[in-house]
This record gives sequence, structure tokens and C-alpha cells, in this order.
Amino acid sequence: MPVEDLFQSPTDDRRVEHRLASSDLITGFHFTPATRSTYVKVMDRASWAFALVSAAIVMRDIDGGLQAGVVAGGVAIAPHRLWSIEDALVTGVDHAGFERAADDAIAEAQPLSRNGYKTELLRGALLNAYETIAG
Repeated sequence: MPVEDLFQSPTDDRRVEHRLASSDLITGFHFTPATRSTYVKVMDRASWAFALVSAAIVMRDIDGGLQAGVVAGGVAIAPHRLWSIEDALVTGVDHAGFERAADDAIAEAQPLSRNGYKTELLRGALLNAYETIAG
């Protein structure tokens, strides 16, 4: 099972955040090694236990092409793939193009009444991650 298929949002009928049956057991994970990767964690200085927001970018050279993975954490029930940013990275976007892609992805966010501040935190985390990846 691809890891992106593991998570799901709970429903009124199913209160779990994954797609595993009660008899399923995860025995391992298999990853294609990253060519470049970074993880940015934004947290409250008073609490070191969890990220308010996080951003991860993974770049891989595969079969002469480029593959990208971009995930936001702390903004939904499960890690949230940012497909439009992945597409921009694969096309070789520059800093301004990445910033536009990040803004477009964040514009789709639907924050709750008390966590709207996370959109700007996520934007900063994404830009920080891009600068690390772009080197």
C-alpha cells in the first residue's frame, strides 16, 4: 500500500485516521532513496512535543527524470500532499515560481476559526524548505 493511501479522514461511521483493518499489521516501509530532502518544523518554543506546522520536500532523480514530493504537516488530520507544488518543482521552477506555487496551494486551505494563522506559518516553512532544497 502506498503510504499516501494509508491515511484517511475519520467519518461519523469510522473514527480512525487510517485505512488498516483491525487484523492488518505494518511490517515495514520501503522508500526510494532521496537525491535531496529537507524537513522544516515550526513549533511553539514552550512546547517541543509537536509541530504547529511542518513542511517536507523530497527530490529524486528517477530514470533520467525528476520526481518531487511535498507534504505539509500540522494543517490537517493527516499529512497533506501539495501536488501543485510537486508539479512546479518537477518543471524546474525558480524561487519566484515556487513562491507562486506555494501561494496557490495555500489559497486552497480552509482553516478553522482558530487556526487561520497556520497558513502563513506554512508559507514560511515551505519557502524555507525550498531554499534548502534549491541550495
